[in-house]
Amino acid sequence: MKLFKLFKINNELINTKETDKNELGKLFFKKLFEPLIEIQNRSLRFCIFLFNKQILNISKLRLESIKRTFVYSFILFKLKILSKFRKIRVGFLVSEEAKWTNQNLYNEFKCDKHFEPFILLTYFSRPQGEYSPEEFYKKTRDFFKQQGIKIYNTYDVIKKAHKNLNKYRADIIFYQQPWMIANIQKPNTVFNKSLLCYVPYCFYSMNSYINYLAKFHGIMWKYFVETDLHKTEYKTLYGANNCCVSGSTKLDNFQYLDKEKSESHWKTKDKKRIIYAPHHSFVDNFHEVATFLENGNFILNLAKSHPETEWIIRPHPLFVDRIIRNSIMTEDEINEYFEEWKKIGRISKSENYYEMFLSSDLLITDCISFLTEYALTLKPVIHLRKNKQKDEFNSIVKKLDTGYYQVYSNEELEKIFNSLIKDNNDFLKEKREKNIDILNTSTPASKKIYEYIKKELKIK
Repeated sequence: MKLFKLFKINNELINTKETDKNELGKLFFKKLFEPLIEIQNRSLRFCIFLFNKQILNISKLRLESIKRTFVYSFILFKLKILSKFRKIRVGFLVSEEAKWTNQNLYNEFKCDKHFEPFILLTYFSRPQGEYSPEEFYKKTRDFFKQQGIKIYNTYDVIKKAHKNLNKYRADIIFYQQPWMIANIQKPNTVFNKSLLCYVPYCFYSMNSYINYLAKFHGIMWKYFVETDLHKTEYKTLYGANNCCVSGSTKLDNFQYLDKEKSESHWKTKDKKRIIYAPHHSFVDNFHEVATFLENGNFILNLAKSHPETEWIIRPHPLFVDRIIRNSIMTEDEINEYFEEWKKIGRISKSENYYEMFLSSDLLITDCISFLTEYALTLKPVIHLRKNKQKDEFNSIVKKLDTGYYQVYSNEELEKIFNSLIKDNNDFLKEKREKNIDILNTSTPASKKIYEYIKKELKIK
């Protein structure tokens, strides 16, 4: 039967027009060798059959991983040699000033004669609060210029086009975030030229580890994770073998803060200083922790009724957008709400909130990341929670939360507030002091990452 088909195709070749002979020729040779070997390139797998028996069936993701491992090994070998003759160029791809958590890591490289760090400034297309994308881009650029940091603009404002990162000859690139990256700057377009790294811009606190993205985290040369728990979960769920435990560079901030500058955020010294930080997740596919609908006005009135306190409201950067988008308030209503806060305190948007943390006395929040970030102050937290809220936090945050005052109603909130502010009764303080060891911040994460890369490059 096979031979009959081959003779039939061969006869058709002889009697066919020249334009169609190529296609029939391919078909002839395919049929000729089909009994021996067959290769199937499927959407997710690559298979080879010999004499109709499968001899290889491998995931395409696995093949890509093997390829990346080989490429990264070659780049690393090359950089070990080059580091003896020139500086290693370290680029930080940044689109948002608010998510710039690698200043201390940048400083580590800057102080080492073997490295040349710089910012690769890219364009963030989504509007940010009251700023248009263009204004936001300029604002972020000015932020780095004021600090005297070397910047490469990887977005052509005139042509409105992103530039390929390879042109900046970075030996190592640190990505700022896994999403909203221009196609020409995505990891899979640059990994063959540079060692790619990712340091999370916030401490991942949820018990679901679906944020490990194969097309981002999996492509990284090294993913510097917060704790052993994170590394174990990514290994168990995704077979991740590129994770290194470093801690969070964001938590390093407390070790480098200027205490005098921290005081400048407050007007008074003799009043209790309170930060109110509402979250934005009213409707979310993964978590809905925002409680503003239940307690936003109550907390404003609580602040008004306690003149012995000073307040700063620090909403999440997406807070106003989500308030309006979810029809919780109109734009005029949320602006009026903030005007009321201005009469008794102030609103903080983009300044260094770690400085405010350091000099505050109490945090009232439903914000996820602040549960970890504020922990290092050892000061009390009133954790605003929903009555039907799922237990979504990982074991680290759950332990930290045992040292916080979890409230589910405005009655509980007022009771705990009065206990802390009026009676100075912080009965969970000792538990917070014991819990803090779980974050393992004895050595700054920035230093660990810097030392790790030096070791990999054999730089002494």
